[in-house]
Amino acid sequence: KYSSRRAQMNDELMGGEQEVRRFHGTGLAPGCSFGVDQNAPPCTDKSCSVCNICEHSFRLTHAGMGPGGQRMALRYGSGIYLSRSSSKANDYAGQSDRRGVRVMFLCKVLLGSEFATREENLEESEIDNLAAARGKGGVYDSIRGLTVNAGGSLNYEENVVYDAEQVIPSYLIVYRIS
Repeated sequence: KYSSRRAQMNDELMGGEQEVRRFHGTGLAPGCSFGVDQNAPPCTDKSCSVCNICEHSFRLTHAGMGPGGQRMALRYGSGIYLSRSSSKANDYAGQSDRRGVRVMFLCKVLLGSEFATREENLEESEIDNLAAARGKGGVYDSIRGLTVNAGGSLNYEENVVYDAEQVIPSYLIVYRIS
């Protein structure tokens, strides 16, 4: 699906699909230690974001779901959030912490035509009018939240895509917090 979407975006944007690498931080279910324990297989807990991404890739139906299925506040609506900064992804990887060891993904992402915003938050209706994947007349493939240094309001740049076929997890990174 990712390859097909990449070819489609390449045609639409005349070679400007903007394939980049971005980090995605998320959590493990409370009883899961996949990635942290080298002998642990992926769990079958449907609330385990890490194992679900490893097994099924990204799904918009799970976007913004925190531990135990609780919905997180989403600054740019229901989408898949990524960052060029591993520090930003680490902020969302806290639920994967097992004895000071955490996990995050490094993904390939098709940003395509981006809408860059200085705003800290956008309303769902604004996103509907911007994001092509929402099917409501938008023309952008992703939204990029700008940092304070770039004239925006965020500490770290964020990229959000609204089509799961625009992102594919490439690596599960296991790291220690010291």
